[in-house]
Amino acid sequence: MRRRRWWKSVFIIVVTVIILSCITFPSSTRTTTDREPWPPKPKPLERSSVSEEVHKDTSWWQFFLCNLKQHHIAEEASNAHRLHILHRDTAPSHKNTNVFLIDTACNSRPKFRAWCSIESWAQVNPSLQIWFVMTSATISDFEGFPSKLLQKYSNLNIVGADVEKMVEDTPLKQLFDSKKWTQNNTWPVELLSDMMRVLVLWRWGGIYSDTDVVSIRPFDLPLNSLGYETDFQIGSAVYSFEAQQSVMWRLMKDMVNGFMPELWGSIGPKAITRVVKAMCGVEDLQTLLPKTPVICGGVTLHPRQTFYPVDYTQSKKFFTKNRGIRFEKTFRHSHAIHFWNKMSKELMVTKGDNSLYEVAAKKYCPITYSEATQEADTF
Repeated sequence: MRRRRWWKSVFIIVVTVIILSCITFPSSTRTTTDREPWPPKPKPLERSSVSEEVHKDTSWWQFFLCNLKQHHIAEEASNAHRLHILHRDTAPSHKNTNVFLIDTACNSRPKFRAWCSIESWAQVNPSLQIWFVMTSATISDFEGFPSKLLQKYSNLNIVGADVEKMVEDTPLKQLFDSKKWTQNNTWPVELLSDMMRVLVLWRWGGIYSDTDVVSIRPFDLPLNSLGYETDFQIGSAVYSFEAQQSVMWRLMKDMVNGFMPELWGSIGPKAITRVVKAMCGVEDLQTLLPKTPVICGGVTLHPRQTFYPVDYTQSKKFFTKNRGIRFEKTFRHSHAIHFWNKMSKELMVTKGDNSLYEVAAKKYCPITYSEATQEADTF
């Protein structure tokens, strides 16, 4: 009888343990620093739901820019994620500790060279928050690659854009709402980029970088900095300004007044050059070049070597075989390298060529380089 009671007790205990082990308790070990790849990560959407959600939430400028009426945005739907929207769902700090990179070409799958730029800023500047702002309604998490970057770099943020909200209460609202920048004889992708870079710095402050610029040194330069692109012109591929800096307001007003749709760069390099000339009281910026870095009108002007060490006419040098052995010497005074994608996009980075670009990619965007060369020798 005792043995039966003993076995009965054992049986009850075993059953109880099994039942308790099947109950899932909330985890208490997750810390506030844990982050999902897309914080919080949207669930992958079905093809139909992606299309419906995006079309429902699409602005007029996206219909124009992305040509959504003719192209379905739900390709690779199993890997498509809707993005949190900057200035609506999330916002950067106003402490000028931001780096902004912007894609206005409506690419749901940006090219590896753009990702290289993004990764370089995240890797080289861990104390800064990197914001990749996309005009595409979704991002493709192809091969899980963007997620790899987000998991590696806790300072990287990938967001969508609400340009209509961003232009509110700024001089650029007039130009944006006029839709002149969307005319057939203009460059709408580039013109919107010119506007958005100024808007993000005006609102939140920090650094703006084109997606063909690779960061190679921590950005320890003073805020309110610009760089010479040529002896006569200030570049617009790298800006650094405090939030609500008066130069940005002045620049926005100049962009509206100086907009010429038939002239390339009329609200880009030409606009910031006009503003700097007026602030410095000079007709020819070349007169200030020997003094650089020089402070003028509250802005520090840096020599060409700082951001634009190789002239756009010499962009082939970035892809020349074995030129990488000169990397340290060529860029010893540079904080970033502008690779002039408009001129060099047809030139390939070849694995094993030891070109200047390959050396930069291996060191400053290693995850991107590894992904880009995993199944191909060029990118």
